[in-house]
Order: sequence, then C-alpha cells, then structure tokens
Amino acid sequence: MIHAFIQDAKSERAGPTPINRCLGRLRATMNYAAEMWEESIRVISWRKMMQEEGSTREVYLSPEEARRLMERLPSHIALAFAFSLYTGMRLDELETLIWGASTLPAVPRP
Repeated sequence: MIHAFIQDAKSERAGPTPINRCLGRLRATMNYAAEMWEESIRVISWRKMMQEEGSTREVYLSPEEARRLMERLPSHIALAFAFSLYTGMRLDELETLIWGASTLPAVPRP
C-alpha cells in the first residue's frame, strides 16, 4: 500500500518533500491508531521509505496527493488523517482535543 503510493507519487512527478510529508503524517496517524484505539499495525521501516530531499522544501500536500493517500487508507485511519489535514492540527493537538471546549456549531444528524 505505502510503496504503491510512493510509486504513484513519483510517476506523477511529486518531489521528495511532499512524499516525505505524507509519509510522516501517515506514520503519526498509524501510531495514534495503535496507541489510542489499540489498532494492530505491522512494523514499518519508515526510514527506508523516506525520499532524499534537496535544499529546497515544499511545505504542503497538493489536494491530489491527499486524495490519493486517503483512497489507500483504511476508513477509520482515513478519518483521522482527513481531520488533521483539514484542521491543520498536529498530533499532540489531536490527542488532547476536548470536544466540549470547541466552538464548532452543532450539526444536526440526518
């Protein structure tokens, strides 16, 4: 799954920085799932997958890169990944989030 994402990104001329950023977010999301939801994940050698970066950095994932990654994630991990992408929250902010302290308006359920 992860190797396929990397190959797809390379074939679409994505640079090493957005690929590494995506891998870092995926690693954080999977670690969070393993710790908080006791979701078993296999051991992944993340360092071997990281791409060598040059001196310039691209900071953001493109919408296309995020979409491709979301399509390859299990749905329960994809939800946490999407939430972090849309809000810009870091892992420690997600872990300490208290819904009662949020100012989001209530959304009626269908």
